[in-house]
Amino acid sequence: MYCIICNQEANYFFSKEYKEEPFKSFMLQIGKVDYYKCQNCGFTMSKTHYELSNEYWEKLNFDYHTHAQKKKNENPGKGAPP
Repeated sequence: MYCIICNQEANYFFSKEYKEEPFKSFMLQIGKVDYYKCQNCGFTMSKTHYELSNEYWEKLNFDYHTHAQKKKNENPGKGAPP
């Protein structure tokens, strides 16, 4: 895999399985996520997300940001969850 920032080689860094809600539900059909780190600039990216179809990635992105905005509106001044 090549870095989306500097186009240099990125190597496997770690894997993560999201087990806490709401992320568990968001990631249910995806499962384990593999992260890669660029050996040149250090940028870390999810190969798993990068390989999703545009339609699925857009749905996942929408679902997450909808959740984050709802939380922000419920707790003004505290910001969105990490």
